[in-house]
Amino acid sequence: GQGGTIYTKPTATLSLSVQGQRPGDTSGLSGAVTSAATTQISFASQITLIAASQYLSGPQPPVANQASTYSLTWSVKNSSNAVGSASVSTVLPAYVSYVSGGAGIRYVSGSRTLTWQIGDLQASTGYPKAAVSNSFQVSLMPSTSQVGQAVPLTGTAVLSGTDRFANVKVEA
Repeated sequence: GQGGTIYTKPTATLSLSVQGQRPGDTSGLSGAVTSAATTQISFASQITLIAASQYLSGPQPPVANQASTYSLTWSVKNSSNAVGSASVSTVLPAYVSYVSGGAGIRYVSGSRTLTWQIGDLQASTGYPKAAVSNSFQVSLMPSTSQVGQAVPLTGTAVLSGTDRFANVKVEA
C-alpha cells in the first residue's frame, strides 16, 4: 500500500451494470433491458526468496579437485496473507556435495534434492516482521574446466506454498 503499508487479506469488489433499449421486433417485445453483476476478487500474497552464500573453508578461490565449503542461507518473506505448507526446494549439481543443514532441511542423495519444509508463513513476514531464514552447508569440488568460473552451488531454488486466504498456490 501507500507509504509501505502491508494490507492483509486484500480484496476488490467489481460491479457491472448494463442497460439498453431493446428495439421492437416481430413478436412485439420492446423496452428497457437491464442486467447487473457483482463479484469479489481475493488477491494472493507475494512471497519472496532471498539466497546468500558465504565461504567457510578450503581453497579460495576454488582449486580443481580440492573441496571448498560454503554456507548458504535462504531467507523468506511473505506479504499479505498466511501461506501454508511453505517449502523451498532445489537440486544440487553433481560437483556439489551436501554437508549439513538447519532444522527442517532434508537432503535426498538419490535425487540430489534439498528441501526446507517451512510450514506456515504468517502474513507480513519480512514486512516488518523478521524474515524466516535457514542455512545449510555444501562442499564444492570444481573440475579443471570450472576453475576461474563462477559456478552455481545449487540449481534454481523455488519457494512455494498455498495462500490460505485466496486459496491458490503461490511461488517465487
